[in-house]
Amino acid sequence: LLHQFKLKSAVIIEDIKNKNILKHYLSIRKKLFNQVHVLSENALDLNHFITDNVQQGNILCLTWDRYFGQNPIMTQLFNQPIKLPPGIFKIAVTHNIPILVCAVYFNQHHGWHASIHNPIYPLSHLPITSAIYNLATRTAPILEKSLSQQPDQWHLFYPLQ
Repeated sequence: LLHQFKLKSAVIIEDIKNKNILKHYLSIRKKLFNQVHVLSENALDLNHFITDNVQQGNILCLTWDRYFGQNPIMTQLFNQPIKLPPGIFKIAVTHNIPILVCAVYFNQHHGWHASIHNPIYPLSHLPITSAIYNLATRTAPILEKSLSQQPDQWHLFYPLQ
């Protein structure tokens, strides 16, 4: 969709210890996105990357289960307690940008399928910590719906080696 509609996009990926896997992963991501940022220990560098892309109106694609921050947010998925990483929610609140929950999976009858849910906007009138928690808890049911579409194909929540 990004290429079809000529949308400018950026993605942040983690620095993987195995450099051969990282090199391969980077080559794939560079074909899909206009800009690729490898997450480092330099938080200022990450903040500049995010700020620059948001200000340019680019779509910032983040894998929601990666941390990019501290202190997990306790909520529920499928009536079970879960710790959601706060990073994507903190980024959305800090920059006042919506979360778009997206899923891509394969359906035997129709081939590849992508679902993009309605934007979830942060509530700017709340204090930042409350706004992050609020956004995460409003996002959880949509993540649940997305996960239930093809649960056998869900591959996140596993650490990268």
